[in-house]
Amino acid sequence: MMRELHRLGAFFFFDRDIPERNAATLIRTLAYQLALFDAQIGDEMSRIVESIPLIAERPLDFQFANLLSAKALQLVEWSGGPIALVIDALDECGGNRDRQILLQALSKGFSYLPSFIRVV
Repeated sequence: MMRELHRLGAFFFFDRDIPERNAATLIRTLAYQLALFDAQIGDEMSRIVESIPLIAERPLDFQFANLLSAKALQLVEWSGGPIALVIDALDECGGNRDRQILLQALSKGFSYLPSFIRVV
């Protein structure tokens, strides 16, 4: 439904049986899908990635702050209503340590999202 309304900016589901579906890939996958979702966001993501080499190898909280925060996306002028980011099966994101690191990054980062982004 969100896709039909042009509101589904990104979707990520964890799966312990698929190695690429782990905590370490969440932020960069959401950023990549957002870049594909809208050209203006894509241009800003490209600028960010070019200015911070190897950002995908940095800690999750750093990735969040530099890819998904309101500060990172401050130049994006979005007027199309809220964009949804859907994160599914969080309980399958890895071991206790991975889950703890991810939840810390998300809990800190969610408060700094742009006003046009919602997380489900």
